[in-house]
Amino acid sequence: MGGLFNQWRLCEIGLEDYLFVLLSRFLNALETKGGAHWLAENVELKNISSWNDPLGMLVVGIRHLGFSAWKPAECAAIGNELFAWQEKGLSEKEGSEDGKIIWALRLKATLDRARRLTEEYSEALLQIFPQKVQLLGKALGIPENSVRTYTEAEIRAGYVALF
Repeated sequence: MGGLFNQWRLCEIGLEDYLFVLLSRFLNALETKGGAHWLAENVELKNISSWNDPLGMLVVGIRHLGFSAWKPAECAAIGNELFAWQEKGLSEKEGSEDGKIIWALRLKATLDRARRLTEEYSEALLQIFPQKVQLLGKALGIPENSVRTYTEAEIRAGYVALF
């Protein structure tokens, strides 16, 4: 039983590494097009189709975080909200408000929620790793400065840091 669990965990780690590569490539391609400025211009032109891929990649990343058992209900809720704002699209007016502003505010609220989730994940890692890393580092004779930076380096090297 333990061997099968280890194989699944190694598979999950491999998928996380692959997701990091995909998200990095995607972000680089998005920056080549003009990044946030380009996306904002498209909203101004009432063309939110340019947001489909960025939102889709964010949904993939958030759902993967949920698959790894980190707050799966919250991850699913954020993914569903992002999908809903993408599907709803822009309307000319919502009540007396400009539809672009309402869409942008809803999306920003969901993106803030996703940011808080990833910050909580990073904080949880910072709570879990340091003690164990220090014990192991000391036992293996690893320099103290290397041991101290390990957890932060692990967080930065993961796909969650790309959010």
